Amino acid sequence: IFVHSHPSGDPDPSESDRKITEQLVKAGELMGIEVLDHVIIGRDGYYSFSDNEFDFLSRGGGRNE
Repeated sequence: IFVHSHPSGDPDPSESDRKITEQLVKAGELMGIEVLDHVIIGRDGYYSFSDNEFDFLSRGGGRNE
């Protein structure tokens, strides 16, 4: 599980966040490491890629606050 914060306070992922998540998952696959999630912490909540975007991380759900 990867976690980082956004100093702006907005937990919504940027295009760079999406790209690095894809790269981390691919790197994990090469090394036999399963990436379970990438979480972005914001001021009033968080964004979980596994809850929102990627089939390879999906568990259902939505943005949590």
